[in-house]
Amino acid sequence: MATVRPHRDRFPDTGDLLTVGGLAIGIVSVGVSAVSYSALPSRIQTRWTIGGPHYGSEFAPTLLVLVTFPLVIGSLAVAGCWLRRYLERTEEFDAVQPAYDALVLSGLALLVLAQVLITVANLG
Repeated sequence: MATVRPHRDRFPDTGDLLTVGGLAIGIVSVGVSAVSYSALPSRIQTRWTIGGPHYGSEFAPTLLVLVTFPLVIGSLAVAGCWLRRYLERTEEFDAVQPAYDALVLSGLALLVLAQVLITVANLG
């Protein structure tokens, strides 16, 4: 069973890395959306398949896609920071805290990479 403590007393607060990293990745996502909006058509392809049947639409309104990416990334960054603050109350979290931060930031970075790839694939 996890030992709960009222606050972190063994290490200085390193949650700032996750907060700043999440904010930076969110800003990059907003920047990608803002820069690419004028260069993209009104509808962009969001799904590709290799043969096989298609289920649903392959295209989505550009504005919807470009707004959704920063909203999802921002929401996941906030959720990751909130969960970290909750988990910090346990001593067991100390052992996995660097891995947790790395996984959350890597997941957010992968979403920005997907945003960039979808944007680049729809240029021209």
